[in-house]
Amino acid sequence: MKNHNDELLVFAQKMLKAKNWEQSNFLDKTNEIGITLLLIIMIANREGKEINLKILSQSVTFSQRSIAYTIRDLISLGWIHLAQDANDKRRQLIYTTPGFLNIFKQYKEHLTN
Repeated sequence: MKNHNDELLVFAQKMLKAKNWEQSNFLDKTNEIGITLLLIIMIANREGKEINLKILSQSVTFSQRSIAYTIRDLISLGWIHLAQDANDKRRQLIYTTPGFLNIFKQYKEHLTN
């Protein structure tokens, strides 16, 4: 039983370390909505799936207004960018930037150490 409790303690300590890192590196720049949107966008990008504002809005329970404001903020931070869809000029696809991916790699290091 003690070994199991020690594993939980180590896990809790890692979670706290990750939360503190989030607070310092994400939440001082964006909010929980921003983190959620970034994760959804990054996953779609890495899986080779197209994601636009409509798809993003359908994948979360946040209001479209909140999403639009957050997207604007994430663009101004340089963490995402919009690109016109080559197949449909009316749509803009959303991509994470190399700058965000660098920050996310740092986050991963904090979670795995």
